[in-house]
Amino acid sequence: MEFSEVIDFLSNDNSYWSSRGHEEIDIPFDVTPSEYLSFAEFDLESGTEKHSLINALSNAKRSLDCQIDCLMIAFGFFGNSKKWNVPKKIETLKNLGIIAPRILNKINSVRNLVEHEFVVPNKEQVSDFIDIVALFNASTEKHIFNFPRDSQIEHDLIKEVFLDIKFKRNQRNIKIEVREKGVTDRQIFNIDSSHDNYIIFMKHYIENFSKS
Repeated sequence: MEFSEVIDFLSNDNSYWSSRGHEEIDIPFDVTPSEYLSFAEFDLESGTEKHSLINALSNAKRSLDCQIDCLMIAFGFFGNSKKWNVPKKIETLKNLGIIAPRILNKINSVRNLVEHEFVVPNKEQVSDFIDIVALFNASTEKHIFNFPRDSQIEHDLIKEVFLDIKFKRNQRNIKIEVREKGVTDRQIFNIDSSHDNYIIFMKHYIENFSKS
């Protein structure tokens, strides 16, 4: 089976998860995205003075950046992504298909606001940005708190073959075994997170999980 056939098998409407394990990602940060967001909301309610608005905006940005890094960890990119800027990380999440276009458009529309250090935003701008970050965090947190780890995927019309998938986050690697029932031999794909096929596979893997 070629890799393209593995993707076809995975993404087919007749495929389904016959078994799977989930895990909550161990996040190595002292402050969580939700905590930063609560700080931002507190700062915003503290008043309309410059320091309150700037602190609120800064904490909302920290919440967004922290959530993005949590997702980098969840999907096995964190070692590589330490060298990436935020736009590259967002582009990676976009390619994985886990950011809804409307949320991505909103994030891009306010990016200039958070990149200008010496501009004081008004309360409405800060409030809008906090809302966007809250929406982004809520829509992506399932990948942090309920990530599909090891799994087996079968196909209603190809009953003799199934995929045995093992996600090795610390090694930033996915191991895909194409197995035939009753047969010892198996075909193995080991895909590192630096390879283009990694994102292609993860995109369809998450889509398959979402529809199940």
